[in-house]
Amino acid sequence: TTPVFTTAPVDVDRTTPYEEKSDRRMEFVLPSEYWGSANLEKAPLPLEGSGVTLQNRDAEDRAVLMFSGYASSKEARKR
Repeated sequence: TTPVFTTAPVDVDRTTPYEEKSDRRMEFVLPSEYWGSANLEKAPLPLEGSGVTLQNRDAEDRAVLMFSGYASSKEARKR
């Protein structure tokens, strides 16, 4: 399974409609054969108009929480 990182605004009071939250982001990690700026050029190109971009990111440590299915805000805070 490809690692996926998501970033979304936190609206604890749920006062902002979902459609207005524009700073959501989803990142997919490409296989290691595409890592590094020289190899990124070999990666398949995203579909035109999809809003997907390819970016080379510096190495970093990330923590991972495993969830099966949908994780509610309450469950995420608990973990």
